[in-house]
Amino acid sequence: VELNEKNDREWNLRDGTVTLFAEESSFPLTKTFTSKLLHMSEDLADIRSAPSTSDIMTLNQLGRLVKKNQEMGLNTLRYETDYYGKLAFAFAGLVLAVSGIPFTTRRARAGGTMASVAIAAALAAGYWMVFGASISLGYHGILPPFVAAWGPNAFMLFGSGYLLLKSKL
Repeated sequence: VELNEKNDREWNLRDGTVTLFAEESSFPLTKTFTSKLLHMSEDLADIRSAPSTSDIMTLNQLGRLVKKNQEMGLNTLRYETDYYGKLAFAFAGLVLAVSGIPFTTRRARAGGTMASVAIAAALAAGYWMVFGASISLGYHGILPPFVAAWGPNAFMLFGSGYLLLKSKL
């Protein structure tokens, strides 16, 4: 396809091919054209400047993308999960710090400093695995996006609270 831009919302295409996927046929149908005027719902500048993945989008960009895709009726599970995941993961350091408190209150005879460091490392690795698995469940719609992102934080905080209350200060 040769693209001759008319303006941001109308594209003049020349010498191209359109592929159609009909429900009644398992084979795609192709049709060539010499000239075609295409009306776009988005500005060309928006399409050119759109980040390729949600990993590199800011929270605001991701929020706008979710809203725009919802208005168009598209599936936004992955983007919503990433949106809430970015917010939830920002609190991971705080959650892990609070999760380590029950282990710092242990007596020295219970294994000492190195045991506490090993437990903290295991907690961090466990959190990372649970967070990743939960986000994956959110991508596939098994968990709602908010629960998928914030569930690991809530689980760690409640678990830490239980251990802290159970420990003898």
